[in-house]
Amino acid sequence: MEEVNVETVKADMNNFKLKQKVDFAYIMMGSISYTKNNDLFLSHLNSVADCLNSGGLYLMENLTINWADPKFWKPQTWTMRRGKIKVKTTYQPIPKDLISQTVIQTIKLEVDDDGEKTEFMDRDDLKIIAPEELKLLVEKNGQFEFIGFFERYSTRSLKEISSDNIALLRIK
Repeated sequence: MEEVNVETVKADMNNFKLKQKVDFAYIMMGSISYTKNNDLFLSHLNSVADCLNSGGLYLMENLTINWADPKFWKPQTWTMRRGKIKVKTTYQPIPKDLISQTVIQTIKLEVDDDGEKTEFMDRDDLKIIAPEELKLLVEKNGQFEFIGFFERYSTRSLKEISSDNIALLRIK
């Protein structure tokens, strides 16, 4: 088995630098939505571009691109258990401004730790980036080649809107 070194960096995703350039960058779980507007997204692309070697790849996982589907707006709930701890999570995007494609994301955690109950709530504004808009922003940035949208668990091109997707870019 080949050894892989992984370095993590805690920084503002819209303005960061790495000590040395890398061949691959990856953003998980739809986190690109935290860029919040197109100017910040372009700043984010600049930061990623500055960190990639020539020909390096940038993979964006689970872009929030299915906002036209009514199911997108419904709350999602799941429960996880470990020992005597149970955590019920409720996630829901709420439309804020559809012209600027922003939503309010709410996440509520209801924790039951062996009878001791605690609740946590987080709300944050997110930017929904439509597929064609993403391609136009990448083109405007000028530092990447747009490779395509793909199914998350295969190398097949994405044929329809899905939460399980990836977008792949290559630095020029």
